[in-house]
Amino acid sequence: SPHAPEPLALATALCMGQAGSRDDGGFNEANPGYHAQAQAGPSNTPSARSSANADAPRESSVVPTVIQWSQGGSSVYVTGSFNAWGERIPMKRSGNDCVVCLNLLPGTYQYKFIVDNEWRFAAEQPTVRDEMGNINNCITVEDQTLCVLSP
Repeated sequence: SPHAPEPLALATALCMGQAGSRDDGGFNEANPGYHAQAQAGPSNTPSARSSANADAPRESSVVPTVIQWSQGGSSVYVTGSFNAWGERIPMKRSGNDCVVCLNLLPGTYQYKFIVDNEWRFAAEQPTVRDEMGNINNCITVEDQTLCVLSP
C-alpha cells in the first residue's frame, strides 16, 4: 500500500536511536558479536564522542548498518561473519519487510537469514559463494569518519 512506512527510514531511525528504546528486544546485550552504541549519549555530540573515545576507542569507528529482508516469513533472524555466525539476531518487522540495524566495524561481511527455521539468502542483495559452496549475502561496511569530522 502507498501509505506503508518506509522500512529503511524506520531502520535508519532505529540506527540513530530515534525510534524505540535501545534495549527493545535486548539484542544489543544478548549478541556481543556486534557493537552496541556508546552509552555516553547521542554519538553526534562532541562530548559524547570524546568520552566514548576515552572509554572504548573502537566504538567511535562502528558504522550503523541496516540489513533488510523483504521476502516474507513469520520468524526472521540474521547471522553472519560479523558475529562469527554465533547467534541468531532477531529482525524487526516494518511493513512487509524485516529490518535490523547492526553497528559494525568497517570491513566485508557475509551473512544469511533464518526465515521460519530455514537458511535463506536475499537474491536482490549482493551474494558470494563461500569455500563450502554455500551462497551467502555480503556487505562491505565503509569507514564513515570523514562524514563526522569537524572542519
